[in-house]
Amino acid sequence: MPCLYLFLLLFVSLPAHSTTPLLVDESTTTDLSPIAENWSASYTELQKKNFPVEDLSAQLLEINDLLANLNIKAFIQAPAFEDATNQDWHIKKLAYQRQRRAYNNLLSVRQDLLHALPENTGERLMGFGPQGIRQLLIEFKLIHLSTQLSTAIDYRSVIAFISESRISPVPLVGTLVQLLAILVGFLYWRKKGLNTVVTSLSSQQSTLLNNIAAFYLAIHKPLERGLLLYLIITITLETVQSLHQNIISQIYLQLWAVKVLQRSGSYLFSFSSEKIKSLNIRTLDLLLSYVVSILVTHSAINFYHLTDAVLAHNINTAFTLLGVAALAYLLHIWRDYTFTRLQHPEFSNNRLLTWLDGNQKGLKSYILVFMGLVYLAAILSLRYVIKKASRYETVNLWLTYLFRIEVARQHSHAIQNMDLQLLAESELETFSLGFESQVEVSHVDDALKDKVEGLSFADRASICLLHAPKGSGKTVLLKQLTCSETLTKNDYKNLYVRCPTGGFSTLIETLAIHLSLDKELGEGEEFNSARAVVNALKDMPNTLICIDDIHRLVTPSIGGLQELDRLVRLMRRASGNIAWVLSIDSAAWRFVERARGERFLFDLEEMLPKWNEKNIAELIIHRVEESKIELDLSNFVMPKQINQNTNEDDATLTRYSSILWEYSAGNPGAALQLLSQSLFHNDQQTSANTAILQLFDINDDNELKQLSVTLLLILRAIMQMEYAAKDDIARCANVNTDEVIDALRLLRSKGFVLRNDNNEYYLNWFHYRDITTILSRQHLLAL
Repeated sequence: MPCLYLFLLLFVSLPAHSTTPLLVDESTTTDLSPIAENWSASYTELQKKNFPVEDLSAQLLEINDLLANLNIKAFIQAPAFEDATNQDWHIKKLAYQRQRRAYNNLLSVRQDLLHALPENTGERLMGFGPQGIRQLLIEFKLIHLSTQLSTAIDYRSVIAFISESRISPVPLVGTLVQLLAILVGFLYWRKKGLNTVVTSLSSQQSTLLNNIAAFYLAIHKPLERGLLLYLIITITLETVQSLHQNIISQIYLQLWAVKVLQRSGSYLFSFSSEKIKSLNIRTLDLLLSYVVSILVTHSAINFYHLTDAVLAHNINTAFTLLGVAALAYLLHIWRDYTFTRLQHPEFSNNRLLTWLDGNQKGLKSYILVFMGLVYLAAILSLRYVIKKASRYETVNLWLTYLFRIEVARQHSHAIQNMDLQLLAESELETFSLGFESQVEVSHVDDALKDKVEGLSFADRASICLLHAPKGSGKTVLLKQLTCSETLTKNDYKNLYVRCPTGGFSTLIETLAIHLSLDKELGEGEEFNSARAVVNALKDMPNTLICIDDIHRLVTPSIGGLQELDRLVRLMRRASGNIAWVLSIDSAAWRFVERARGERFLFDLEEMLPKWNEKNIAELIIHRVEESKIELDLSNFVMPKQINQNTNEDDATLTRYSSILWEYSAGNPGAALQLLSQSLFHNDQQTSANTAILQLFDINDDNELKQLSVTLLLILRAIMQMEYAAKDDIARCANVNTDEVIDALRLLRSKGFVLRNDNNEYYLNWFHYRDITTILSRQHLLAL
């Protein structure tokens, strides 16, 4: 139907066969300005009378008769262009423009009269009945008249421009110079500028800039060519002063935008599967074709000032019917994919599945596919937003809290009669921080690993320091460095040492044992570990030495960096062939940063990034396999909003690992601790090596919130030293020994602090995360 309207519009808009415009006697010209003013006054009077039906109909018939009898002689008069002077032409053109404004006012009055008609009368005039056809014929005649006028004036404008160019060709030359400059700039951009800009953006480290460069390369041809053609059209029409300039530019911009959108959509869809890409491209082409046909048609109608008339109303009706057909076609091409997607196990709880059997064909299928597309769009969008938002710590904790509430609500009734007990500590050994795993997580952080390796294997001595909160995977990264293939390629030896408690002297003894220096002594020689280590380090070949947990050398008090400084001096005096990589907890590193001021101790100081979701899931799966525990997931219920294929145990464990990752904020040690709090045993229903997986319990931190500042300072001192004696705690917290003894007794009774066989105190890992949170909130610790 819209195509038929466009054909009729084009047919009636063809100009007369005569090629000699404006051959009208002056006596036949009518001044339309007072006529338009009279009609505006008449409409105002009708408005005051609240639009009587009889008067409205009469006025509409009269204005239709007036407009139907208009012809080209009512607008313009001029002698033949061969005999007219330029000055005479410009005078006639100004008179025409005044007449055209009055004519447009008459059309506006007609449209206002149509809208003021009662609803039943207006429907007859706007419909396809006899009255509506009469109105359409009048409007077609008006379009024909407007086209004749525009063609005549434009033709005369071109002739006048040629005539004026003979007098002074400067405007023409200026236009040609502008077009030439634009063409030269376009060719230069395509040959050199584009490559320079894209290469510059691609060389940046920013992912956003790289994506912008790739996106521009995908759409640059229609964008650049369209811009060039738009500038050429605009400059040319402005020079000739064509009356069609606005509509031509408007329609061209619409077509250009559609072409750019089409290419942009093809680029964005290229990242999806071939099936989705094909469906999306077909959908995009159909929607853009529909939209551009609407825009172009309404731009043409708007040019003739008939936007609210009968023709425009009927075209809108036709486009509405065409839109229904287009929607049906879209539902048809998406039907197979939508039904296949809904039947995937991840949407097993979808109620639409019960309606699909026997309704995948026929009229009902279109209703179901529409509902399915809305459902899929909403669910997938929600999951995407949650996934992106959960990267922020505040949102992460909020979502984790909501997850716990939802899970607890769903399965609290199911397990209220089950006698569940946490697994014994001996059974949870594989989930502890000190467990030496035989399978390490691969590719924890390749970027940081490559940076450390690049500095370590640069044929010069270097010291790299890596800091992160306790349990963040520092040991995993150091062990990966010592097992790196780059060591073999660069002919490097490796040594991994875990810093013991007891200070620098104990570390030296440990180094001597790892270097097997005591076995190299001759008969009668007395072993001096410090001297042996110093001599060995001075003559050592290419070696990578990783020292873990050097925070045990730091005491957060005045003079507390002496042991660390001794280690740094030792590394500086060692062989230039040694690359050192150290790790330290963030709690102690913050003290080192404040205490050292601007002194630069290390060649590289980097914080370990948080583990991603995939790494946490891999760690959990490996540790469960090493523990030889069979998980019972029969009583584990995932929340509905993230329920995806919970029938598969591996998939359920992976998604539960995702929840552990969110709540632990990417800390693998905390994730393992939470997992150990999630494993329960029931003697009546499970075997000895089977554990029931339930949601972990969140620790109650009310007691921590009620602790005094002195107790919090003592907890901070213990956290910074990891293992601390009473005297060291008293010195670091600036509290006398008696108060420290009382405080430690209280903290031990609450389970926040434990004591080892060497009478050293350390934080209970079960409460470590809560203690860290409280200290951070009180601004006593920055991690």
